Amino acid sequence: MRSAMIIVGHELAFWKRAKELEHYLRFVVGLRHVALTEGWNRDQDALEAAFMNHATKAGRQPFLLAYIGHAYKDKHSGQKGWSYGLHHADQDLRLPYKTLLWWLIESRDGPTLLLNDCCYADAFSALPEFKTCIGLKISTIAASVENGYCHGELTPDLIASWTKRESYLPKICPNCAMDYEL
Repeated sequence: MRSAMIIVGHELAFWKRAKELEHYLRFVVGLRHVALTEGWNRDQDALEAAFMNHATKAGRQPFLLAYIGHAYKDKHSGQKGWSYGLHHADQDLRLPYKTLLWWLIESRDGPTLLLNDCCYADAFSALPEFKTCIGLKISTIAASVENGYCHGELTPDLIASWTKRESYLPKICPNCAMDYEL
C-alpha cells in the first residue's frame, strides 16, 4: 500500500481513533503518505477536492480510504452515507454512498480498501451500482451491516489484529449486527 486517507467525523472520540490509525500506518506499516482529513469543516465540494487530490495521487498503487464518524439514513428515500459534520451548526454535512462510489470510480485505477467505521457501513457494498461495476477494485471492511449500528470498535480492533498479524473477524453484537452471516 502506498498511501492512505483518513476522513474524520465531528466528535473528539473519532479524532482519537483516527490519530491511532494514522500513527499505526505511519510508524508501524511505514506509509509515507497518510492524509488525516477533518470532515467537520468542509462542505461536500471541499471534501471531494481533498479526496480527489489524494486518491488520484495513489495512481495504480493500493490505497486505503478510512472513514471514522457518524452515518445517516434518510427517512424518506432510505439513502445512506456519511454524516461527517455540521455547517453553521444547523445543517448536516452528508456524503451519500452513491456519491462516494462515483468519486472512487472517477479517481481510482488501482485497488482500494475502504475501512468504513460508522453505522450503516455495509450499505456502501450493498449499492446496486457497486455490484455492477466491472473491474472496480474496491474491498470494504464495514463496522456494521447495511441497516445496523456500531459502537466505534472497528478501528482499534483492526489495529490490534493487524499488529498481531492475525485475520480480522468482526465482533457480533446481538443488538447491532442482526444481519451478519459468517
